[in-house]
Amino acid sequence: MINAEFSESRKTYDSIKITESLQQKDIKASHNTVAKIMKNAGLKSIVSKKFKPQTTDSNHGKPIYENWLNREFTMRCANYAWCGDVTYIDTDEGWLYLATVIDLYSNKVIGYATSDKIDRWLVVKALSNALEARGYPRGVIMHTDRGSNYCSKVYRKLIKQNSLVGSMSRKGNCWDNAVAENFFGLIKKKY
Repeated sequence: MINAEFSESRKTYDSIKITESLQQKDIKASHNTVAKIMKNAGLKSIVSKKFKPQTTDSNHGKPIYENWLNREFTMRCANYAWCGDVTYIDTDEGWLYLATVIDLYSNKVIGYATSDKIDRWLVVKALSNALEARGYPRGVIMHTDRGSNYCSKVYRKLIKQNSLVGSMSRKGNCWDNAVAENFFGLIKKKY
């Protein structure tokens, strides 16, 4: 039974996890006994540092926007200021990247895009979807981090073509984009 649990976990369960799994199936097992059997059978869990994708690459020489938002997240009307960010979700098929655009008046997602790659097209698609959903308003402050995707020529061109006001967080300061970070935290809590 221990060997079956170990194999089913793809060799990732240690003796504590296997003991818990057996006990959940109403099989009497003590941690010490399971640990001893695993050691004698040469069953050792694969311990590796969990890979965490990087969603922001701010080490680049691309132009950046001034921080027009300056942590002012309360807006008096819709389409005054939006914020955007990218996160990742671990799925059975691999990493899924999610880019969102949130209206700071309602704190609702007004545009998003997903992809198995994190590149400039992901954030361009999310902003394009937000623009379409809101009827292409002019003069909206579009606030993001300083990631290279948001500094790309194609993204900056989209900002300019739609008469948006680009705004970016200070380097390495997640509090400057707290609404997006909070939203992603809620998603990951439920996921």
